[in-house]
Amino acid sequence: MKDFLGRFSYEYVRFQYTPSQDSISRIYAFLEYVPDALVIHRRLETIPSFRLLRKCRNRVKILIEEEPFQAVLDHLNNFSTFVLLEYEFNNFEHEFLRQASMANRKSIFLFSGTQKECAFGKESYHLVRLDFGLS
Repeated sequence: MKDFLGRFSYEYVRFQYTPSQDSISRIYAFLEYVPDALVIHRRLETIPSFRLLRKCRNRVKILIEEEPFQAVLDHLNNFSTFVLLEYEFNNFEHEFLRQASMANRKSIFLFSGTQKECAFGKESYHLVRLDFGLS
């Protein structure tokens, strides 16, 4: 897993997945392999297991925020990895996050379902499709 995430250092990556009962816990399992992270939820509907939260203690901060851009800007100097959960962005917003990741040498990971308003094939991000059903 560490090698998998290492492939995306200092990039803006959108991980597309089909939400399931345990997808939040599987996403939090990724955090075990990053030195520090800010996780921004649109809403916290599913709480990750306490075991996973304990593993992330002192390295991960969790925010619940409707507007993630200001949170990313406010904490840009405090974290090396940003995880955005269940947000939907337009092309301009994707490009903003891509530029922020490159200019500041940060990893920004968006975990979401399908994006509605983006022109297919013209994405400004690296797209990775995840299948949490496989284990």
